[in-house]
Amino acid sequence: MTKAMEHAFIIYPLGKKSFGWLYQQEAFETILREIKEIKSLYNIDDNKVYIGGHSNGGSGAFWFALNQPSPFAPSFGLNYLPEVYGSNTSIKNLNNTAPFYGISGIKDKTFPISIVSSIFDYQIVNGANWKNFIKEGDHELPFENRDSINFIFDTLATKTRNPFPKK
Repeated sequence: MTKAMEHAFIIYPLGKKSFGWLYQQEAFETILREIKEIKSLYNIDDNKVYIGGHSNGGSGAFWFALNQPSPFAPSFGLNYLPEVYGSNTSIKNLNNTAPFYGISGIKDKTFPISIVSSIFDYQIVNGANWKNFIKEGDHELPFENRDSINFIFDTLATKTRNPFPKK
């Protein structure tokens, strides 16, 4: 555990075959309700709420970065696919002040780095506030090589949400 995670609440919703996270608006609304519930029980700094995930969860965090960035400080995806189905929101929304951080394993066969990188490269030219990191490993990178991703938690801890962005 990194120092940044010592005083953190981590909500870890689980999907199942009958209720996948990426294809239903209700899934995204559920995440927001769960965060609201935790905030009602504990004194949470609204400007230090981050959203991230692994695999489809990382793609879900990408959806929030595009569609609902306001409630969150930076977002992150681990071994994720930066495509979101069921949404016509422009990827130009990543021009927001809060960055999206992506971490991918170079040997990931589920979401090959060539696909992730091609989308990333295109969007960087268009001004996306998106940082992409490529690490040695496959789709199980966060579980098999945790030391390679711990930096992201320390990075997030230095970022706060701007509740009144200019755009």
